[in-house]
Amino acid sequence: MLVAQGSRNPTLVNGTPAAEQHVLWENDEIAIGHSRLAFHQEEIAPQDPAQLRPSHFTIEVGSSALLLAQAKAPDRQRRHIAALVAFGDSLHSAANIAELGRAACLAIVSALEADRGFLLLRDKGRMVPSAASVLPDDPAGQQLSVPTDLIAKVAAECKCVAAEGVKTSPGPRAAVAAPLLSSPRQGLRGLLYANRQRGGWQEIDLMAMSCLGHLLSAAMAGLEARTRACERESAAERQRRVYRRIAGSPSAPWLHLQSRPKRCHCAHYGAERKRKEMVARGIHHASRRTGHPFVAVNCAALTESLIESELFGHEKGAFTGATERKIGPFEAANTGTLFLDEVGELPLGCQTKFLRVLEEQCFERVGGSKSIHVAVRVVAATNRDLPAMIRAG
Repeated sequence: MLVAQGSRNPTLVNGTPAAEQHVLWENDEIAIGHSRLAFHQEEIAPQDPAQLRPSHFTIEVGSSALLLAQAKAPDRQRRHIAALVAFGDSLHSAANIAELGRAACLAIVSALEADRGFLLLRDKGRMVPSAASVLPDDPAGQQLSVPTDLIAKVAAECKCVAAEGVKTSPGPRAAVAAPLLSSPRQGLRGLLYANRQRGGWQEIDLMAMSCLGHLLSAAMAGLEARTRACERESAAERQRRVYRRIAGSPSAPWLHLQSRPKRCHCAHYGAERKRKEMVARGIHHASRRTGHPFVAVNCAALTESLIESELFGHEKGAFTGATERKIGPFEAANTGTLFLDEVGELPLGCQTKFLRVLEEQCFERVGGSKSIHVAVRVVAATNRDLPAMIRAG
C-alpha cells in the first residue's frame, strides 16, 4: 500500500494522482518528482482491496502528563505507574544524590499512599536518613526510628519487607522497606522506607517499592560514575592548562619539542624546583609513558655516603643498617619517568655508574651482583650551568 502525505507535488500511480491510501498492484508505475519506480511483488499473492481494513485501535495510553493526572485515581496499578513515570522524569534533571533521594521519596508517598517516605544511606555502618517526603498533616513529621530487625532482614535477604505494628510516635504504623544494592561486594548501600497509620500493604505495593529501589540504585550508580568522570576530566584539564601555560612561557620554549612522544632523556636549567617538576610531569604525561610511574628525586637532599644506595637500591646486609632489600628510584620508575632535580649536585664518584645507566639502562643494587634492566626516561634539572662546568673541568 502507498500512503500519500498530501504534498504540493502529488505522487502519481500509472499517471494518476494517488489517493491518500492507494493499494499497489504488480507492475504499477510510481512517479515521485523526476523519479520513476515500478512495483513488483515477490512470492506474495495480490490482496483483494476489500480485505485491507484499517487497524482497530483498542487502547490508547497518554504521555507522562496524562499518567501523572491519573495519580489520584483509586486504581493501585495506575497509581504505581504514575509514580514511576514521575520518578523517571526526575532522573533527567537530578544533579546529585540528594535530588535523586527527594524524587524517590515523593514517588514512594505517591505510589503507596504512604504518610512518610525516607531514603537511608549507609554511613560508617549505620543507616542515616538522606532525604524525606512527609505529608504536611502527619503528626510524626520527619522523626524517624527504623526497627533494627527490619533493617537486618532487608540487608540479609536483599528483599522488600513489610511489617505492621511498628512503634512510631504517636502510635504504631505499617511500614515497608526496600533495599538499595550496589555491587555484589559492597552489598546493601541503603534502603527506601515508608510508613502510614492506616492499613497494611499488598504484595503489589512491595513490587512497586522494589522497582523504585532498583531504579534509584541504578540512577545513583550512574550519577556517581558521571561525577567521577567529570572530576577526572576537570583534573586532567587543569593539568593540561598548567602544562600549556608552562609550554607557552618564553623561558621554556623547548617544552614544545619535548612534548612529542619521543624516546629520549632531557635536561632543564632553571631555579624554581616546583616549576621544573611541573615541566617534567608535562613531558611525562605528553609521552607514551603516561599512565606509568613518575618518580621525583631531589639529588641535593641525598646523603653523599649513601647516594648510590639512594639511587640504585641495596640488598639486605649490604652495609650496616641495611636490614632489608630496598628498591631504588631507577627501579621504581621502570617503564615510566624519573625526575632528578639538582642533578648537578651528584658527586663525581657516582657519575660513572649514572652514565652507564643512561647508556645501557642497566645497573646493580649496592651489595648485589645481578644486573637489573629497566626502561626509564630520565628528566634532569639543575640551576647550574653544566656546559660551563664541563668546559672548566
